[in-house]
Amino acid sequence: MSAPVLEAEDLGVRLYPSAGAVHAVNGVSWSLRPGRTLAIVGESGSGKTVMSLAPLGLLPPGVSSDVTGSLKFEGRELVGTPDEERARVRGAGIGFIFQDPLSSFNPMRRVGSQVDEPALIHEGLSRRAARERAVELLSMVGLSDARRRIDMYPHELSGGMRQRAMIAMALAASPKVIIADEPTTALDATVQAQILELLMELRERLGMALLLITHDIGVVAGMADDVAVMYAGRIVEHGPARAVLKHPDHPYTRGLLASVPPPDALPGTRFRGLPGTPPDLMAVTAGCPFRERCAYAIEPCATRRPPLEPVTVSRDQRSACHVHPLVVEHDQPAEVAP
Repeated sequence: MSAPVLEAEDLGVRLYPSAGAVHAVNGVSWSLRPGRTLAIVGESGSGKTVMSLAPLGLLPPGVSSDVTGSLKFEGRELVGTPDEERARVRGAGIGFIFQDPLSSFNPMRRVGSQVDEPALIHEGLSRRAARERAVELLSMVGLSDARRRIDMYPHELSGGMRQRAMIAMALAASPKVIIADEPTTALDATVQAQILELLMELRERLGMALLLITHDIGVVAGMADDVAVMYAGRIVEHGPARAVLKHPDHPYTRGLLASVPPPDALPGTRFRGLPGTPPDLMAVTAGCPFRERCAYAIEPCATRRPPLEPVTVSRDQRSACHVHPLVVEHDQPAEVAP
């Protein structure tokens, strides 16, 4: 088995707004191997985006943070290294696709000059060669009439075109890993499907690893090899995507899946959301952070934080739950028909 190309171990992130500290990410560990897709899934505010951006120095200007633990790219530690070293990894080793391509592009610069910039910086191409590289990449990601599009400004492209251009920019320096942060959030359903299909095709063709940040568990089912479910800054379930989605153990994972209407749902079917709200991440509390919203909660959930441990009925699957509903259901005797 190949070594991980990107690996987090006990990764933690604290953010410092005007009052107190936000414990945004707490002791997260995962690994991503070449050619595979790891999906990080959870509600807004679960820490998914902060986890992927903070260790690489990509939080917005003015956001103060403290990163602990480890994030390694091809065995090289990124946490605590000088920003100049991390900048060499960004773009060249790791490419990024952000949520909103319109705000991620500079509105005052033409698309081509932004798509070719990573190749200029990291691969030392001439301006002419980099421009040809931009045309090639825009064509690769399915942007029609690429030679004309490179001279357009971002606002002159549709949302789907801008997202394709951002994917091209992420690929410009031939990275080993792509981090895609909610890459289809602002797009309509048809364009979403096209962008996700494009990412899968590029992963297969170029042999990249893909770290997919999403709140949409349906996207996970169609794209991911492995999935890590985050809640309140922690991973609460982790394993092969097929196992986790078919036999979820953690009550939060079960709630996420139950909130997705089945394909045969009739019009007017009542939406099943998760009850309650996520905990305050400025407060450090004992026990399981999901207990106030959990139908399975028992007394230890209030006092002891459950470890992420193997679920015995599903190979390679781990869950942070004192009850382990999947194990309980598996051990129940079958009902005998009268």
